[in-house]
Amino acid sequence: KGHEGWVRSVAFSPDGRVLASGSHDHTVRLWDPMVDGAEAKEIGRLEGHKDAVICLAFAPDGQLVTAGHDNTARLWDVEGRKTQRVFSGHAGWIDALAISPDGRHLATGSWDATIRIWDAATGGVLHQGHGHAGSVNALAVSDAGILTGGRDGTVRVWEAATGRETAVMKGHTRAVTDVVVLPENRAASSPGRDAARLPRM
Repeated sequence: KGHEGWVRSVAFSPDGRVLASGSHDHTVRLWDPMVDGAEAKEIGRLEGHKDAVICLAFAPDGQLVTAGHDNTARLWDVEGRKTQRVFSGHAGWIDALAISPDGRHLATGSWDATIRIWDAATGGVLHQGHGHAGSVNALAVSDAGILTGGRDGTVRVWEAATGRETAVMKGHTRAVTDVVVLPENRAASSPGRDAARLPRM
């Protein structure tokens, strides 16, 4: 309880002591999940987005990144409850977000049919990728690159260092709603509105 709109995303902090949730009420709520047999307690909220918060992820150092339908991503100081940095540039809603394992870069996917790779320290765009024929709905980062799934039913692989598209995987007949890189980067799970598939990377 607490949000005044649909909850679209949740994530645990690296130490498991904080649960963050993003909502259509434009806020991010922070929860203490360490309550035995009782309702989780809200311990804070982050306000700044002008529209629905659709996706969020914690960086390895505990900072939180959120994104949504105001076409921006935000990096938060969770302890101070303040926005540290705003990532602006997409021309459409952001529905997908992932952070690199070292926390130095983040990637976003948007309804403008592009992905963007950002410098987390400066907020600048490092690379922009075009390829999907429609919105980018899902995104994951691995050692093999950046994996995206789109409304066009394709799964695509991008080179993180350049933003260059390196592979296109087809097979879905409807939108891809999620992508997950499986162990050893050998394949990816891509649940869609038709079925889950295991394309090779």
